Amino acid sequence: MNKIFSFVFIVLCFCTLLSAKKNNIRITFESGEEDVKEILIKEVQCKIQDEDGVSHDVKLRKDKWYQFRWKNPVRIKDEFWKYGENFSLIFSYTENGEVWEEVVINLKSNWFEREFIKKGKRLNDEPNIEYGLGVGVKIDQDKYPYTFKVTLVKKITKITGRVLDFVTRKPLSKVRVFVDQETDNNLGSDDDILYIKNTNSDGRYEFKKGYSDNPQDWTPYVILLKDEYLPEQKYFNLEIGRENSLPDILMKSTRFATSRNCKKISPLLEWNPECYECTCSDLDLKWYPQYKICGPPDCPEGEIIVPIYNEQGEVVDLDCEKLIIVFFEGGIFEQPILISMSFSQEWVGYKIFYKEEPIGEIGTSGEVEFLSGEKLDPKYYPLDDPYFTAGGIVPFFLKKEGQKDEQFEFDLPSKHQTEDGNILRLNALRSFKVNYLTGDNRQIYLGDIRDPVQTEPKDTNTRLNIGDSIDFGSTDEESECEMMISELRKEVNYCNWADAVELATYICNSCYNESQHITAAKDIARVFAMQIITEESDALTFNRIVKDNLGDPNHFQRALAWFDLIESLDWKGINLSRTLTEQAELKLLAVRFYFRAAELFYKKDIGKASLLKLNSFIYKINMKKDSEDNSGYFDEQYEEEVDFFWLAQRALKKVDQYNDIAKLAAKHEHYLPIRLSYEKKILNALEKNK
Repeated sequence: MNKIFSFVFIVLCFCTLLSAKKNNIRITFESGEEDVKEILIKEVQCKIQDEDGVSHDVKLRKDKWYQFRWKNPVRIKDEFWKYGENFSLIFSYTENGEVWEEVVINLKSNWFEREFIKKGKRLNDEPNIEYGLGVGVKIDQDKYPYTFKVTLVKKITKITGRVLDFVTRKPLSKVRVFVDQETDNNLGSDDDILYIKNTNSDGRYEFKKGYSDNPQDWTPYVILLKDEYLPEQKYFNLEIGRENSLPDILMKSTRFATSRNCKKISPLLEWNPECYECTCSDLDLKWYPQYKICGPPDCPEGEIIVPIYNEQGEVVDLDCEKLIIVFFEGGIFEQPILISMSFSQEWVGYKIFYKEEPIGEIGTSGEVEFLSGEKLDPKYYPLDDPYFTAGGIVPFFLKKEGQKDEQFEFDLPSKHQTEDGNILRLNALRSFKVNYLTGDNRQIYLGDIRDPVQTEPKDTNTRLNIGDSIDFGSTDEESECEMMISELRKEVNYCNWADAVELATYICNSCYNESQHITAAKDIARVFAMQIITEESDALTFNRIVKDNLGDPNHFQRALAWFDLIESLDWKGINLSRTLTEQAELKLLAVRFYFRAAELFYKKDIGKASLLKLNSFIYKINMKKDSEDNSGYFDEQYEEEVDFFWLAQRALKKVDQYNDIAKLAAKHEHYLPIRLSYEKKILNALEKNK
């Protein structure tokens, strides 16, 4: 019996000697997530990393042998002295298969030496101890045996990348980058501090997001904003709890304007960055897309541009010829345009409406039998607007009893080739027949045309009512207005925007009637719009929009007013120079203007609760008794205010309008449409993240 006790005593002494150099650490684990009630210790793993970076497994023990549940606290018992002067404890945790962030406790071996412990030294006396231990680690008891509190948090998702200049490929600093709000909101990140990041001097950015779910029904993206650069949007695949490294993103400066390959249109054209469009290499000439040739920019009063053909029927030159106008009782006399129409067989039985009035029915042959009360062939219908533009848009309404209403916009043809090969502009025709066919998508499109009846054309920029008297004289004021408008046209043709501003301002103040001519109106709108579009500095441009001329409308507000005015003018005049290309380019100008303004409003107002607003203006004739005749002014409109959403919606609307008219221009004229998918994508993204 004594031998047994002696053996046990010897074993215990031996075990005591073996464990003499082992030390104890107590650790309590807490969750940094509100929705996690407790940490299950059996799912916590620990390893020791020595000063050479080598990992060693370590066991977590319960602090008390009689605690049967795996709860806090735990105890680590090891020979810490053997891992080098500095070593680390690394804890990892998994909850329901979801990995959390690792927590690292940085320790020193001398804290566990007998002399350090015997003298009763405290860890809190160590310099910078709170930073040395590690993130998420606190000291509960700083005198041996040490007790630490470790806070575990869910795995952080990192989103990293780099931003470069498109041309130089050099890093861009101070680029504002943010993750889309839909991803942040749906994945549970509500840290506004991490919402926006600026790139560093190396052009790099990094987000650390506490996402708690995986994206399924949407694709995350980042939006990038920088002064003097166009906004960018970049989609990426997101993996929660990992580092998501995005490819380099290239940003284009406003100086690097989106150019077009003008040579695809004609070798006579080249891209002009000052004009933001393709121009003739000789700036003294103007591009005529309907003839695919450069010609004189203007004709003298009373003359119009006419093509000159060679023996092969090709247009080789343009010349100005005298305009022939027929006068009747002091006014302009014209008969209405006669139109004949036929449709595909599937439309038989449908009634056709024009201006909400029934005008005919599609017969068994597809021909429309019109219900005109006048003594006309029932195959022809007189459009009651004598200024209807060939190549323009006509709204018709088709309806059949028991069938769903169909609404269409029919494009009128712009030219016709006769049997002998001559091409006639339908602006010069008084009647024509169009044949509409139905495509696979049930969209109606223009087929061939027949039997034009040619008459003399009329070229005018304003709509004159039949019966109005015409004054062939001109006052000094009218002559001066005409002279100013002529000078303005030259400055616009050369894209001298700074010089053109004074002329445009004078015309606005003194030449109300003349400024209503579409040719003059679009030039004035372009002058004011280009002050915003061509300015490279975001800060200067924004000041022009907001601060300049607070008492009077500034360039931005004047451009808004002129774009609205142009929408109200009559574009149906029969004018050889009024092309679909001209209308498309005007819509394109409006897109660029509204897009640039919307972009600036967004950059300036990002992160703020209130939106910046500006009152709009409308251009009116001055009716005051003491005012000079023919003067105009800008009237402030209080009921309508301008903000980012207002501008963005206008820009998006103009994009759709441009796409429609550009298709017609490409179909009937030598026009190369440009894609506006970038503008549409950016505007939609900014709207969602405002």
